[in-house]
Amino acid sequence: MAEDLVRLDPENAEYRRDLAVSHAKLGGVYEQAGEPAKAKAAYLKVVEIFEKMKADGVLAPADEGFIATFQQKADAMNRE
Repeated sequence: MAEDLVRLDPENAEYRRDLAVSHAKLGGVYEQAGEPAKAKAAYLKVVEIFEKMKADGVLAPADEGFIATFQQKADAMNRE
């Protein structure tokens, strides 16, 4: 659903953030299920979305730390 909203209104920062949060939650589910490759892909999608938002100047300062956090989570999946 979040992907549909972003497709309909790609400039909407709230929709884009919601999509990133959805991928973050999905990554956590995959991680708990012992699916590190899928978790890594989901976490990298979070990084991609937030980096694009930052480049577009619409990433909230409070969310900037999530780029590093989810990059670290993705990198940790290499060690699983």
